[in-house]
Amino acid sequence: MMIRSLFVVSALVPALFAAPIDSLDEVIDQGAKLAFEIPPLIPERVKPGPWIDGFDYSAEDQAKPNKVSPAIAPAIMGITEAHDNVMKILEDRAQLAAAAYCFEVIPSNQWTCPYCASHSEGRMQKVFYGDVDGAASGYVITSDFDQAIYLVFRGGFDFDKLTTGLLSGKTAYPPVPGAQVNAQIWNAYQAIQEDVLKEMEILLRRYEGYTINVIGHSVGGAYAELAALDIYQRFDAAQALLIKIITFGEPRVGDVQYASYFNSINIGKYRVVHDSDAIVHHPPMNKGYVHTGLEFWIVDYPEVTTYKCDAEFESMFCSNSDIANQNLASHKSYYNTRQGFCVAA
Repeated sequence: MMIRSLFVVSALVPALFAAPIDSLDEVIDQGAKLAFEIPPLIPERVKPGPWIDGFDYSAEDQAKPNKVSPAIAPAIMGITEAHDNVMKILEDRAQLAAAAYCFEVIPSNQWTCPYCASHSEGRMQKVFYGDVDGAASGYVITSDFDQAIYLVFRGGFDFDKLTTGLLSGKTAYPPVPGAQVNAQIWNAYQAIQEDVLKEMEILLRRYEGYTINVIGHSVGGAYAELAALDIYQRFDAAQALLIKIITFGEPRVGDVQYASYFNSINIGKYRVVHDSDAIVHHPPMNKGYVHTGLEFWIVDYPEVTTYKCDAEFESMFCSNSDIANQNLASHKSYYNTRQGFCVAA
């Protein structure tokens, strides 16, 4: 360790003297990257949630013939219309999710795209890029105006292929004993884990107290969830109350023990589903998967309305009640954005 530290310091000495004083932070950050090791898990942040026995994984299948009209559904079902202030947040985050599909952003690392104007003050920090379709890719911007870090992941471009790939089976979720996650999603996130954590370590130090907004569309929403948990589990500064997850058309990530752990740590998550989006029903619940987070269901008919769907795990009265009509068209459009295409709606 001493030899490695000496190497890092000696490598940085020329840079310290050559760089102007206003780039000292960048030099320090570069040193941190050279010396980076993935931080250990914080024991009190990876304790399993309550063990769930006898969870009914057939509930989604049972909901198929029981489509509910949210407009007439009683609040006792946990369905209420979303408030205007929540709608503004969801619409804003959909713009950031759509920006991840723009080549100016990923892989070009430039904050210039049809959707970037929603955060014109954003400062591009880093791009994580997998060069094959389906590989985990994302970007990070910061906003001094919002006092926020935005970590955003995109899905793949071939949504038909995605539905097949999500049937790869489950694997152990190493941070939490007894929990399991989708193997394909977990392995894809692992490929960029070190780069994500390396950048977040720097940003958490530089932007102390900023909210940590983790966002994604499609399988990018699953990467966002895993990344948010990873950040929370390893960095003291990443307090649960600072972390906000918002996903659009996210597939299921893990089993009920994983979902129980997620619920136990009190990280806020909004899971947005557009009408009959097919991807949110993959992998199927009857394969041992269950969603996390608070569902917001966008219904197109008779008029476009977003409903909040309260449930311990998944509501059977919102998007699960419309599984018979699932399609990919709904997956590609969220709040006047074209997801998967860098074209403003």
